[in-house]
Amino acid sequence: MKTLKLLISILLLPFAALSQTHEISGTTSLGTGTSIYLWKTVGRTLNPVDTCKVTNGSFKLSGKYAEGLYAIGVAPNNMLIFSMDHTELKTTLQVQGPKWDVNTTFKEGERNKDWLEYMKKEADYIKQKRELMVKSKKDNDTSATRKLMELEKSFLTYQNSKIAKDAKSFTYQVISWKQEPSEDKAHYWDNINFNDTRILHTTVLNDRIQNFMRKFSKGKESGFIDCIGLLSEKSSVNHDVYEYVLNEMLTGFYESGMENITLYLMDNFINDESCGDENFSNVIKKNAESISRLAIGNVPPNITGTTSEGKAFDLKKTCSQNKYVVLMFWSSWCTHCKDEAPKVKQAYEGSKDKGVLFIGYSVDTDQNSWKTALTDRAFAFPNLCGGKGWESSGAKDYRVTKTPCFFILDKNMRIVAKPKSTAEIETFLKINSK
Repeated sequence: MKTLKLLISILLLPFAALSQTHEISGTTSLGTGTSIYLWKTVGRTLNPVDTCKVTNGSFKLSGKYAEGLYAIGVAPNNMLIFSMDHTELKTTLQVQGPKWDVNTTFKEGERNKDWLEYMKKEADYIKQKRELMVKSKKDNDTSATRKLMELEKSFLTYQNSKIAKDAKSFTYQVISWKQEPSEDKAHYWDNINFNDTRILHTTVLNDRIQNFMRKFSKGKESGFIDCIGLLSEKSSVNHDVYEYVLNEMLTGFYESGMENITLYLMDNFINDESCGDENFSNVIKKNAESISRLAIGNVPPNITGTTSEGKAFDLKKTCSQNKYVVLMFWSSWCTHCKDEAPKVKQAYEGSKDKGVLFIGYSVDTDQNSWKTALTDRAFAFPNLCGGKGWESSGAKDYRVTKTPCFFILDKNMRIVAKPKSTAEIETFLKINSK
């Protein structure tokens, strides 16, 4: 998740304390002077830690790096995940094509040879498992059920064969963490050592938390609350892991639109004064405060900028001049936004004479695409473009992760509604803007 970038400063101290000198080198067809980057993973986030230049088809990185999963490549969308393992301090790669994830082999480093093999087998296993599960449940295919059991048993045997090589090695420890958890809720986390902060530099906790909530909550608020309590208790043995888990749950529930659970988490685990500030970093507090500002009844961050017509824009001032402002986050490439556009236009036309103004905020990175879409969709209301995709200031302040996304603000810029569709916008305005 994007918000996990906030945790990097917290995690650096315990991580750095375990550093050892590693050498990562390789050959590539890239030209001399091309930059090669090394990133450290924090969950699904990449944090740059080192870089070097290609010289005569070769590159070399050397430094004190802590154990964890790292990425190496030329860009975040063109890189390879590998294991930084203290039981193997030298790794040599051969990059034989433009795509690092499919064109790279390890010439030296048995741990990463096994890791690359494992990741390919895991991907194939997940694909086969999903197909068999669909056949088993949807088609009531008993042969598929049997094949599924055989597949799971075979993959478990394969995992155990890797782990048996060296159970203390980080690479094989990750494989151990990735093994299927217990079907028993009380024992789901038994193969996870929450005191081992190396787990924060993998995606294990991200995947496990999602699966745990989905599997044992049964989609009920009471179920989610029970899961939160159990997981919080399990992870509380280590401060850094605990904060990571809380932040992951906080972000996950909010981005899933589960605001009641989000508020429960903040009230009982993050904003609980009895815990004392020393138990929570400023980072997770700021994450919670950011979410709180976007709750109905609160005032969100202001948005300023220049509209498509070249006029200065200030959201706070605009709100003060209208009964309601409908703020819509959208993009030119979003097919759902395109489908909703005629309805948005209709809602605007039907309410503009009632003290209601629509404002569009595009998360487009390409100005031409944005302006073309504005013309095609005939949006007559003010529009701004963030210009940086999901990293646009407005999108980040309003925690927008999908489009279209709507907020309705009153004269004081307080959020009065967060409709999920234009139909909900029209219903609100019909009731409140007579």
